Amino acid sequence: RLQCLPLQRRPLSPKGWTSLMPTWQRASITPKCWTRPSRLGRALGAISSLGLGQHVVAHPGGSPQSTSTATWMHLGLGALPLVLSILGRYQAERLFGAPGLAAYVPALVGAALLERLAYIPGRVLAREMRFRSLGVRSFVGEASYVAAALTSAALGHGAWSLVHGSLARAILGTLLVVMSVPR
Repeated sequence: RLQCLPLQRRPLSPKGWTSLMPTWQRASITPKCWTRPSRLGRALGAISSLGLGQHVVAHPGGSPQSTSTATWMHLGLGALPLVLSILGRYQAERLFGAPGLAAYVPALVGAALLERLAYIPGRVLAREMRFRSLGVRSFVGEASYVAAALTSAALGHGAWSLVHGSLARAILGTLLVVMSVPR
């Protein structure tokens, strides 16, 4: 059974959730309670990054090969929770009492994978203090999310609208970051 906490008592500050979990694993608010990710989910979230982005930012003299290695390690470490999400989508459907949830998981995992692909190149831009490129990426990504989700909702796609928005943000954001990073 899912452990719930009353809305008056938050288990952790929102900043704490963000540091512990990737976007798709954060705690969700339901009308009755906050739900906590499982201990396994928290452990996988911590293991899946290992501070590689901070390492890239903190070592400006790093070679392109070390940055490439960090990117591949970040993708590889993220593969485990993403694969577990796909494999456990039917169990999550029953656990959360959300019939139809399993249909959305593969597309959301694809969006999460694209965002992981853009993470290390984004840290390279931060290291080089190219904040305009990062800001444009954030703005275009969020604007594309809103545009895709609202358009999809207007066309009657229901909950798929949010999935379409996530995919649009991930695709455009990843393209912008990867094109902005110097070679």
